[in-house]
Amino acid sequence: MGSKEQTAIEKGKRVKLLCSMANMTRRQLAKFTGIGYTTLQYWEEGTASGLSEKGAVKLIDTFNKLGVVCSLQWLLEGAGAPPAFADDKGQASNSLEIDKAVQAEIAFFEQTNTNSTTLQMTDDSMSPLFELGDIVGGVKQYGDTIKQLSYKPCIIETNDGNKTCRILIYSPLKGEYASVCHNIKTDSQPIYHAKLDIKSAAQIVWIRKPRNLI
Repeated sequence: MGSKEQTAIEKGKRVKLLCSMANMTRRQLAKFTGIGYTTLQYWEEGTASGLSEKGAVKLIDTFNKLGVVCSLQWLLEGAGAPPAFADDKGQASNSLEIDKAVQAEIAFFEQTNTNSTTLQMTDDSMSPLFELGDIVGGVKQYGDTIKQLSYKPCIIETNDGNKTCRILIYSPLKGEYASVCHNIKTDSQPIYHAKLDIKSAAQIVWIRKPRNLI
């Protein structure tokens, strides 16, 4: 598969995530926007050259009206801030809405596991282990116990408050932590992050897919 085809497919995954966040089926979106059903199918599946810039602009305007804020850079390139729900003032909210059944499962996981943490994937950086929209969870480890998680997929929290899902790497020689994307073809940057100022790490032991993405 060529790079153009892969890029089209990744754009299609991001379109699917936006549809999921807006709780819109392809048919509903076609009716709401006036965009042909087949065109939307091509965009979502990354066929026939995939989503164009003109189409992306129209989708962004549409999803904004539906309460989902998204940048052109993220939709076309997977870079920059991920999509978010708008608050009542039209500003982006950092919280991602998840259907009630999955919310209940997340709450149960967090209640039954001390020091647990969860995260929703907003890019393809860990594909095919975890796909766009997946919710992953684990139990936080601190201090020297983090070393045991080297080369495992983890939710990594740094001391500046940033939280990502990456493969954790510990170098005994340097005494330093680093992280790397599982998908080296991802548009998410950086693919490799050295000298992490790590606060905690949680090996992924729990995963759920939003029901409208299954």
